[in-house]
Amino acid sequence: GDLDCFISVPGVGSYADVAGSSEPVNVGEVRFRVLTLAALIRAKRAAGRPKDQEALLELEALAAIAKPRPHPSIL
Repeated sequence: GDLDCFISVPGVGSYADVAGSSEPVNVGEVRFRVLTLAALIRAKRAAGRPKDQEALLELEALAAIAKPRPHPSIL
């Protein structure tokens, strides 16, 4: 697929901000960093393109599923 390289990412910030909002991923023997889900959502919101707005629906649904929920005994 495509690889985009930026000096900064709208909604996330500079390279240092992006690095702090990323996590390591291994694909085979290659290790690299990707934006966290929260940072990706911020970037998509900031981009504001129609395709990003469509992707936000799915990303926000994933974030809702991934959100830790209190144990039923706490409720």
